[in-house]
Amino acid sequence: MKLTKLSSFFSGRNSAQRRKDMYLRYVDSGKTVRTELISYSTEKVEWVSQETDAEGKPVVVREPEEVTREYSKSAAFSLAGKTYQNLEGFLRKQDGDWGEDIYGRQVLCTQEKYPCFDSYDWIHEDRYYRWYFIREGNSVSQLFAADDRDKIYVTEDVQNVEECSWRRMAVTGFCQPPAQEKSDHA
Repeated sequence: MKLTKLSSFFSGRNSAQRRKDMYLRYVDSGKTVRTELISYSTEKVEWVSQETDAEGKPVVVREPEEVTREYSKSAAFSLAGKTYQNLEGFLRKQDGDWGEDIYGRQVLCTQEKYPCFDSYDWIHEDRYYRWYFIREGNSVSQLFAADDRDKIYVTEDVQNVEECSWRRMAVTGFCQPPAQEKSDHA
């Protein structure tokens, strides 16, 4: 059922989901996400239109319907409607918080160091948990990877965003709608 709805989103058949003026907003604490090696807290988000009604409430509100799949880092995977040969070939370039995938799409890149329990860990720990986010219209797709694990997790139409990643999204403007193109008549 969710795959059908997600495919209709990417094909643009749902007019509320095609709106370009929607932004991502915090709703509440999200669910706890558990993988084979990590458990982390999330923030629950939803899409809302900039346009408001007479009471100041968004005219359109869309709750994401996330679907998560597990892949091997060395295997082909799909993310935000595109196919990648493997994790190594996913990003063409990265500079700080931002990267570009092989299709030229902007990617928000966040990371968190593995837990450190003493000064020895702080000095020698060099592994990270990594989250990559692509915004396509009014949907966010997420790729989660850990440096020393072979598995990656791809979540389409993200509803639960890891807390540190949510803060980076807010600071970088990732949650806001794309800038409107300027008219030649302005």
